[in-house]
Amino acid sequence: MAAREKPVGCPRPYRLGKRQKTTDQNRARILDAARDLLAKEGVAEFSMDAVARQAGVTRQTIHNQFGARPELIEALFDRMAMRGGIESLAVAMREPDPMVMLTKFVEVFTRFWSSDRVAIRRIHGLAALDTELGRIDRARNERRRMAGSRVVDGLIRRFGKPEALNRADAIDLLFTITSFEFFDSFAAKRSPESISSFIVRFVLATLGISG
Repeated sequence: MAAREKPVGCPRPYRLGKRQKTTDQNRARILDAARDLLAKEGVAEFSMDAVARQAGVTRQTIHNQFGARPELIEALFDRMAMRGGIESLAVAMREPDPMVMLTKFVEVFTRFWSSDRVAIRRIHGLAALDTELGRIDRARNERRRMAGSRVVDGLIRRFGKPEALNRADAIDLLFTITSFEFFDSFAAKRSPESISSFIVRFVLATLGISG
């Protein structure tokens, strides 16, 4: 009678776990390296090869993990956003009081913009030069504009201001004044808290709403 063949099993769980751990460690190392290069060097020095050297991995490893440079920077921005508290935006958008919603909306972005200001500035600089990264950046900005429109609509329902014909202008104002570019030029020695307070007061005064 022929000997029964042993079934071929799946790789042992601990081997799969070890491989995943190595992958996760490489991913974190690459993102840390990318962030450090953006914060310490500059746009001109930022490349996949430079990130690979900084992270101690091959360029192919970065490609396997993220794809091309825009995807790497997008992943880095996502991680920076999470660490900067951007997830609080969903909570802000559920506020029933439009005044509270406005305040929290502004605070979310001033807190995020201040969390890693130099690296964010460099990412915006790269987005201005890279077509694909620019497309990703515009999509993110559009989501901020949509959230701002909900704030404006809440103020209209509550106070009747701004008037319907001025709704688009109000949305543009809030979108502009909560941008990173405004924050970066206005921040100087001001704290995120003082900037948030100024923005809220300015928006309300411009719309003719008593705070």
